[in-house]
Amino acid sequence: MSRRPPPAGWPPLITSATQPAWMLWRDRALTILMWVVFFIFLETEGELTVAHIRAALHGTQPEKLANWGYFWDQLRPFMIAVAALVGWLCLFGLLTIRRRNRTRLHRAPEPLELDAEMQRGGMERDALIAAQHMHRAVAHLDAQGHYRIEAPPG
Repeated sequence: MSRRPPPAGWPPLITSATQPAWMLWRDRALTILMWVVFFIFLETEGELTVAHIRAALHGTQPEKLANWGYFWDQLRPFMIAVAALVGWLCLFGLLTIRRRNRTRLHRAPEPLELDAEMQRGGMERDALIAAQHMHRAVAHLDAQGHYRIEAPPG
């Protein structure tokens, strides 16, 4: 008995999916809202930056001087939270990469012989062969464990 090579694309990974339109609009609205809130939070810093740029262009001193020590003291808790979140993101990203690499080391399961697959699924030989050649298929499973496979609409 000759060994068949593992199927291409093993292990099966979901890489992308079609998103509904409401999800895209929700993401866009949340992104715009986030930027608006971000600019509201940075209003004072923006005024200071514009004042420094105007003063530099006119060769004068800015009207308002920034109290950077105060700003950094106010931002420190947020910066600590950001550092913790970035650290967690990096840690879990590395763990995910490690898990995916370990998964790829496993061999693909041996394919069932046609007779064993027919018996297991309770299908006729011709229906099973036709289902194996479909690029996309919908499988229905009844209460007795028998399969019925058909092409999806569209």
